[in-house]
Amino acid sequence: AALARGGEIEPLLARVPVTTGDVLDVPPGTLHALMPGLLVWEVQQPSDITYLVSDWGRQHPDRPLHLREARRATDAAATARRLDAIDWTKPGVRHIVANQAFLVRSVIGPWRGELNAPRGATLTLVAPAAADVHALVDGVELRAMQSALCEEGSISLAIPGGAAALIAEPSREL
Repeated sequence: AALARGGEIEPLLARVPVTTGDVLDVPPGTLHALMPGLLVWEVQQPSDITYLVSDWGRQHPDRPLHLREARRATDAAATARRLDAIDWTKPGVRHIVANQAFLVRSVIGPWRGELNAPRGATLTLVAPAAADVHALVDGVELRAMQSALCEEGSISLAIPGGAAALIAEPSREL
């Protein structure tokens, strides 16, 4: 209703406190915003569309609002849900999110081994702090916050302690 009448939506948004390693599943059509100070690894369905419904008090002609478009794209029943946080103390492979569009798993270090990945899977090396960590992905060194696009088949990983590889892959159902 706020979108329909061009009213303020900020007071209507739920604020979800987060900490390092938290995982949220935000379904398509969920009206959401990221607040300052967050570093987010966001996996989304392929799209180049983002609708701006608020600019947090700024008014700039290069940043028009998209209220009509957002109203059509927003699913009023959609809601984000908190999933299990990444446990940096338990090395191994874990599934984080599985939905119709993609699968996400984590590989917490120290861990070394082979994993199967479909063509188009993306792997990003992350660390819970601004650590200078390195990992080997098929013999190529990655630093924290670097990503690699995987070829189809088995990938060889060497993930050090204090780091994790996050792997997003297209759902096999698509």
